[in-house]
Amino acid sequence: MSPIVSDSTAQRFRWLLAELLVIVLGILIAFQVDEWRTNRDNRSIEIEGLAAIYQDLDIEMREIQSTQEYMRLNRQNWLRMMALLRMDTELSEEDIYSAFGRYTTLRLQPNNSAFTSLVESGRISLISNEELQLSLVNFFQIRQPRIHFINQTHNARTMEYIDILLLDIDFVTSSDFEATRDYDYRLTIPIENFPSHPSLMRVLVDLDLSYERTISRLSETLVIIEDIQHSIRAQIK
Repeated sequence: MSPIVSDSTAQRFRWLLAELLVIVLGILIAFQVDEWRTNRDNRSIEIEGLAAIYQDLDIEMREIQSTQEYMRLNRQNWLRMMALLRMDTELSEEDIYSAFGRYTTLRLQPNNSAFTSLVESGRISLISNEELQLSLVNFFQIRQPRIHFINQTHNARTMEYIDILLLDIDFVTSSDFEATRDYDYRLTIPIENFPSHPSLMRVLVDLDLSYERTISRLSETLVIIEDIQHSIRAQIK
């Protein structure tokens, strides 16, 4: 083979190798660009999802705090009623009303739409911090339903107690009240007959303990929410 032909073949081979190298580099660059775009999009979804979850947790926290405050006010009324019972003093209609008449069922509403959306869309895996992802799953799928179930059970139990008390108090008629002012009524029947057995004190004690336990559980939940929010803030920086 002549040197000219050999040089021409080598040159063609070098050009072919260069073209292949350019093609491979182009493919690699395209993959890198595509991966960068995917990572950027995933990161955007992660930040957006975590920000929405953070807002849901803020609402959850405010509702829990409001529930706690409501329970504390009711506890104060019941403790005051128990103190009056222990002192063997007369009960006014105002005392009875403040302890039982203003009770309404306060239901916590689960705030988990952002988390549910991530789970249902399969995007929960885009949360790159595995510890944070696990914390969110544990809170929204285990802790939150349990707390809301406790709250609902607590409300149902309280209403059951109130109904029992109202049945016990039904025997108290208008003639048993003496009006000292248009808005001030006092029971004229002996305190031991209201109700005619110690169920009133027992129910008050049970309600107070129930509220105390529920407030404590809600406080534990607030600490968990704060920890999760701290992790979210660190993750979306």
